[in-house]
Amino acid sequence: MTVLAALQQELENEAKTTRKMLSIVPADQLDWQPHPKSMTLRSLSIHVAELPTWVRMILETDELDFEKIPTLYQT
Repeated sequence: MTVLAALQQELENEAKTTRKMLSIVPADQLDWQPHPKSMTLRSLSIHVAELPTWVRMILETDELDFEKIPTLYQT
């Protein structure tokens, strides 16, 4: 198996797990957070859903400075 094929299989497995996890997030609990400094369940769910888009960014970006990128996760 090539590295690319292994990566593709891993991404497909992660996508399946991610879809399963997101499907059980209770819509009436989206503002819940385990600790005041933690993300809300809504923010965490968005973060998990967006993670697969990072693969392309990682492969195509030489440098990433999160201070320069607006975020949805600010509490």
